[in-house]
Amino acid sequence: MPCVDPFSYHAAVRSGALFSIAVGLAGLLAGGCGAPRPAPRPSPLDLGDARPAPRVQRLRVLVRVDDRYRAVPGHRDRIGEVVDSASDQLAARFGLHLDLVRIDTWAPGAATEAPPLLDALEALPVPDDVDLVIGVSAAPPPRRARMDDLARARYLGRSVLLRSLTPYFSPAARRALHDAEVLALMHGVGRVFGALPTCGTGVMSDRLDFRRGDPTAWRWHPTNLALVRLHAALDLRRGATRLPPDVARRAAATLEAAPAPLRSCGERVTRRRALWAEVAGGEQPEPAAPPAAPTGSDAAVAGRAALTAGDAAGALALCEPVAARHPASEAARCAAEAAEAAGDEALAVRYWRAHLAHHPDDEDALLRLARLVGRAGDDGAARALLAAFVETHPDHLRARLNLGVALARLGDYAGARRQWQAILDRAPEHADARQLIEQLPR
Repeated sequence: MPCVDPFSYHAAVRSGALFSIAVGLAGLLAGGCGAPRPAPRPSPLDLGDARPAPRVQRLRVLVRVDDRYRAVPGHRDRIGEVVDSASDQLAARFGLHLDLVRIDTWAPGAATEAPPLLDALEALPVPDDVDLVIGVSAAPPPRRARMDDLARARYLGRSVLLRSLTPYFSPAARRALHDAEVLALMHGVGRVFGALPTCGTGVMSDRLDFRRGDPTAWRWHPTNLALVRLHAALDLRRGATRLPPDVARRAAATLEAAPAPLRSCGERVTRRRALWAEVAGGEQPEPAAPPAAPTGSDAAVAGRAALTAGDAAGALALCEPVAARHPASEAARCAAEAAEAAGDEALAVRYWRAHLAHHPDDEDALLRLARLVGRAGDDGAARALLAAFVETHPDHLRARLNLGVALARLGDYAGARRQWQAILDRAPEHADARQLIEQLPR
């Protein structure tokens, strides 16, 4: 059966999806089509039949853990698994192998933010038999963390900070947690070996949602593939002189025509180009004039055209940077629609909220936001959104129907009954509301 309007209950009733009040009601707000949630995706760590890259070098790795992380049960085995999996990924693409030498402790003091944690890690002496230090901390991460909050390193450095991602996952989601920490470690090692932040999706993106298992999170941007391969043979122990001029020249040439996902992170690209020019002994090339920043309206028009053409990723790349700077503009709605179409529901929620903060009467936006937070399991937020909407739109039957669903999923059967009875008072022939009431516990 084709997928129906996520707030239409009729098709779900006809399909027999309501087999209990506990399960049937959960399918509506969470699933959108009255169907069970899809099975978990396979881990993106599977390299399949990919041919390994030629071995370039083995990096001897020292892991330092703080006291908070040492309290994690089985932390040594977990660290070993994360380092081994990251090694497999880096070896397959760049010929870089991570060999775990030993696990020590470190004491970052009262630091909880990523920059001071990295500073504390880099201040420690590095043994002669170690190429790379990975400092693992269980310092509480921000509630809404970007990747730079979770994994941080400096270009040509010898240290990578990796924060525990445990707070973002349930105890049962061990595979998803492992995959996310491997992705974060790759982000940090990529920064050491020349990769630049991207403003789209991919390993070096700072905005990806590491909790979704999105396959696009594991893609390396072609420019970063080239940059890391250029840097892969560098000896990290040679201090400030370890970047040869020929590598700097070739790296600068790689950025001559920087593609959009890197160009939109222009400040960092400009700083890197200046460093390469200095190392190569040449004059810093005159940076190309940046394109004029699109207005919110321009970005929204272009983004909607991309959405119409089926290019959700392109629409997101057009609208999201503008929406981040101008949340009151039309670009915020465009970014929300594009993120939703691209499957990035966390980002979609962020921009639907931004849009509704300035356009509270957008009925479609509010209902879509309620559906997304309901799918994420936040029935309380869905109830609050729908209750506020129903209060000002008492005759909106679709919203009342789903407010009842949210209430029922929260165990408020009396409140659900009131909402569905209000529908029947207005439309006695409303079969969906009648069947829902009949399924409520007496």
